[in-house]
Amino acid sequence: MPGTESSALHRAVTELERSVDDAALRAVIGRWRSPVRLAVAGRPGAGKSRVVTALVLPEAAEVHGVDAPDLPPPVLDHDVLALVVARTLSAADLEVVAARSSGDTLVVLGRTDLPIDADAVAAVLPAGMPVIGVDDVDTLTRAWATAVSRAARCRDIALLAAVETVAARSALGRSSIETFLRAPEVAHVRSGARA
Repeated sequence: MPGTESSALHRAVTELERSVDDAALRAVIGRWRSPVRLAVAGRPGAGKSRVVTALVLPEAAEVHGVDAPDLPPPVLDHDVLALVVARTLSAADLEVVAARSSGDTLVVLGRTDLPIDADAVAAVLPAGMPVIGVDDVDTLTRAWATAVSRAARCRDIALLAAVETVAARSALGRSSIETFLRAPEVAHVRSGARA
C-alpha cells in the first residue's frame, strides 16, 4: 500500500511472496500490507470534525464514545490517533492517553473558540506527546505525517521480525526467506532508514 512501504522493500517482499508458498508468510505479508489505521477521537463537541477537515483525512476513522453518555468506551488501538480536547483534559482523555501503550498519539486543541492553556495540557501528558492547536494546520500536518511515517516504519520492522519467526518455524522456503532477510532493502530498514 502506498505510504506504508517503500518501493524497494515492496519489490523484495513481492519477490519473496512469489518464491515461497507458505500460509504463515502470506498472513504476515497481508498484515504488513494492510492500511495504517488512523483515527481522530475525543469527547462530544471537542472538535473532531475540524481536525479531520484540517488534515484532509477521509481515510481516518472519526471515533465517538470518549466520555459520551449512552455509548460504550471506544477501542482506540489505531496506529495513529489524534485525541481532540476542547478546554482541558478530562479523566476520560487521560484514560485514553494512558491506554495508548503503542501507536502515536497527538493531542489536538480542537476548540480554539474556547480559552485553553496548552502548557497546562502538556504538563499532564507523557513527555514528548505533542499538543497542537487545530488552527496551526502546518504544525498539525507535519506532526501527523511524522506519526504516520513512524507507524509505517514500525510495520516494516514488525514484518522483518515476523518473517524471521516464519523461517525459524518452517523449513519450507527457508532459503528464500534467508536470502530476503540479507537483501540490501532489508538491511536499509534495519539500519533505521526507509528503503
